[in-house]
Amino acid sequence: MEYSHLNYLINDVVLLGLQVEKRERISLLIKNDKVCVINDMKFFHEENTFNFNEVILNDQDFAFLDFIHKNHSKKEFVLVKNCNYLKLIYFFTNEKYLNNTFLDKHGRIVQGSIIEKYVKYLEIPIVDILIRSFFLKLNIKIQNRFTITLTCDFDILNFWSGISKKNTLKLFLNQLRKNQFSLFINQLTSFLFSSILPKYNYYLSKNMYFFKEYNSESIEVKNIAFLLIDDTNKKHDFKNNFNRPILKYLTDLRNQGVELALHPSYDSSGNDKLIKKQILKFTQLFDKTDKVRYHYLKVDYQKDLRILEHNNICFDYSFAFADSLLYRGGITKRFKIWNNVDNKPFDVKIVPLTIMDGTLFDYLGYERDSDFLDVSKKLELSFEHGFEITTLIHNNGMTKMATKKDISFKLNSLIINFVKKKLKLHDAN
Repeated sequence: MEYSHLNYLINDVVLLGLQVEKRERISLLIKNDKVCVINDMKFFHEENTFNFNEVILNDQDFAFLDFIHKNHSKKEFVLVKNCNYLKLIYFFTNEKYLNNTFLDKHGRIVQGSIIEKYVKYLEIPIVDILIRSFFLKLNIKIQNRFTITLTCDFDILNFWSGISKKNTLKLFLNQLRKNQFSLFINQLTSFLFSSILPKYNYYLSKNMYFFKEYNSESIEVKNIAFLLIDDTNKKHDFKNNFNRPILKYLTDLRNQGVELALHPSYDSSGNDKLIKKQILKFTQLFDKTDKVRYHYLKVDYQKDLRILEHNNICFDYSFAFADSLLYRGGITKRFKIWNNVDNKPFDVKIVPLTIMDGTLFDYLGYERDSDFLDVSKKLELSFEHGFEITTLIHNNGMTKMATKKDISFKLNSLIINFVKKKLKLHDAN
């Protein structure tokens, strides 16, 4: 283990994105196969060095992880022990728990990619708990606000562009056959005018964002819209028309505090040429962006972060298991991944995704209101132990025309109410 490894773990994982008191007084040292972190010349942490290329957890590590998993929910739970904090943080954030031979049909890392004995530890933000305990041991005080980022992936910008002319005709004839005249008139109006007037476009909702002005010293709320610019895969991408009404809607969003960012197409992973093309097109339509979230969360980090670096992208928001509520990397806050080829951290910051609507209806089969208890539990767990919450609602889920049992509506309502509740609680304190 080299000093560059230690510096990476402290500055690009543990401390990244956090404001801490007297940061300049934190010093690092490697001596006699020991890693030392010292704060203010008073508080000290020491652990054995480890092999960055092959991290092996021992019985002591597993015992410590089991203790955290069992006791994290207790109100009096305080974790200050002599343990291999840095080794465990590196192990989870750089995903040494994976069986890399298993990918889903889209080529993604999913829950089935995890070696079974590590699954239970990803039920909680275990890295955040380790970081907070590490801070407690070293008497490091955090000063920044908790961040909640509400995001939306705009995969398709107009409902009618996703339906063939034949199916559109069938839809209208079926409504007339059932004497659904009011519905027929509403949808025919949308069909005729949605490309001209945004108010008739079912997919141009603003309800997934939080625009209310507030004053909180404890919580920061951000809004981001990720836009699918190009259709490189006819099966998985939609061809979006950024006409004048669409651009007006997006300009209105931006004027209300929503940041516009790039949603690279399905085939973009590992393809520098496609990324360059889409960044150029995005820049021509809007301004430059330094943020992306890959379509379908289809990303290979060791390949794609190199491409993003070369194209001046600073943040990736794709880090999640698409099919599960587990915490990918065991972490809620932003961090950097280690570049295994160049033996240094990638420049791009990873922002983990906490909750996605597609996970609930495409993979977990949510139907009843009671199903959402696990979502509420994860939000509360993230808020209690973590540092950030990032959510994803798709715009095409925010209309009665296209919802899968109203899952996106219900999740969005739960998230917005959660934000309001936390703002009120913290503003009152």
